[in-house]
Formats: sequence, C-alpha cells, structure tokens
Amino acid sequence: MEQIVRDFTTDTRTRALFAFIIADIVTGVIASLRTNTFDMRRLAGFYRSSVLPYILGYFLIYLLTLFGMGELLGPVMSEIAATVGVGPAVLTLVASIAINLAVIRTTVPKDGGKQVGE
Repeated sequence: MEQIVRDFTTDTRTRALFAFIIADIVTGVIASLRTNTFDMRRLAGFYRSSVLPYILGYFLIYLLTLFGMGELLGPVMSEIAATVGVGPAVLTLVASIAINLAVIRTTVPKDGGKQVGE
C-alpha cells in the first residue's frame, strides 16, 4: 500500500491537482482578505467539503485504473480514464480560481487604495 500511495503522490495528474488546489486556496484567501470576509472556519470547511473529496475521488479512480480497469481496458485506455477522471476536479478548481481572481481584481480597499499619510 505504501508504494501505491507513493506512486499516487508522484503521478503527474495528482501533482497537477495539488497545484490547482493550492492555487485555489491562495487566491481564495487573498480574495477573502480583500473583502474583509476571511474566516479560518470557512477555510477548514473548504478543506473538508472540497479538497478532501477531490483528492479521495481521484485516488479512487487511480486505484480503479491500477487494479480493476487496467486489466479490463488495457494500459492505454486506463491512462485515458485516469486523465479524464481528474478533469472534473480540475475544471471546478479553475472556475473557482477565476472567480477568486475576479474578486481580487475588482475589489477596492476601503481606503480607496490610498497609502498611509496621503
């Protein structure tokens, strides 16, 4: 099992998923700080409701391609299934990142962007 987890965490698709998750978290925190709505409980809820399901869902697909679908579909189709399996999570994360970036870009600080002492 340890080797399976190691292979999963070094898989290119898994690393891409982790990168999008981190980008979503960072842009979400920045957006919430810009709008003065940051709440650590919401961040923890995001991990529970979004991050873990993405990772565990893809891990399930990874295991299915490793054990079940690999023999049934063959190696090429297994790779395609694993790649398509990570797609919905990545698309959802890209949409969330885009929303966060729009909030960051359009939010004006309460002081109108003036520097202290102006």
